[in-house]
Amino acid sequence: MSDNEKITKLRKPFVGGASTSQKMRPLATEAVQEFLFKKMPTTVYISRRFVKKILIIGISEVCRKRLCFPEEEVIIRLAGDMKVKVLNPFHENGKHQNATMIKKWIRKIFEWIENGWIDKVAITIGTGNLPSEKPLEIYAFSLKEKDLCRKVDEHEIIDLTQEEDKKLQADAEDLLQGLKKNIRPARDLPDDFTFSLQVVASKNAPKDLKIDEFHSIENATSFKNVNVFVRRQLQTKFHRFGVVAVEAADSDENKESAQGW
Repeated sequence: MSDNEKITKLRKPFVGGASTSQKMRPLATEAVQEFLFKKMPTTVYISRRFVKKILIIGISEVCRKRLCFPEEEVIIRLAGDMKVKVLNPFHENGKHQNATMIKKWIRKIFEWIENGWIDKVAITIGTGNLPSEKPLEIYAFSLKEKDLCRKVDEHEIIDLTQEEDKKLQADAEDLLQGLKKNIRPARDLPDDFTFSLQVVASKNAPKDLKIDEFHSIENATSFKNVNVFVRRQLQTKFHRFGVVAVEAADSDENKESAQGW
């Protein structure tokens, strides 16, 4: 990360465990809609929307399984042949404070992605008032734009070959399978865990970007030693998207440094 990058961050305490009184969302009767591959990323504009959708699927997995968001907060969609559960950031019932708050942040993050202003989004889970001081897990999503994004009109079409189309779908499905398989239910988190959201702005972003309740910090949350339990990436013609999930390691033996991710 370059020295001039800023990270905006908000901490918000969240007590683990879903309430047993929460009502489950009834199963939808309508046909499940294609979400990710409805349009392949043949323009800058569509590519930004494509990586935005992968990001929300990843954030939704973390929110459901690690932050214990109730199932009524998600909708079921398709990514090719795979069913995914996705937070709907534009639907709010006001029942769950943390879900309402994250949806508000996501709406602003979406706006920035569609302008090419975000390089990275990360969720840190830890203990204490500042999860970054005692981190347990970090889920980092990178969505960096290639130079081509600044050389063509955002609606100029650059077609994919059949081979490129097939590879992109395979890479996206592999990435999502990695998230679904390796992000576990929150059975091993302490009851008093907290979480924060961090956003790294790109070099093309305006200097005065703001999200309500966020503040700027100079350094990303890091561990001395970590276990990396998810590492996946893919590329469109316009973006490099990657996800890395790490957890704190107990010792130096056979562990990776957090500096690499």
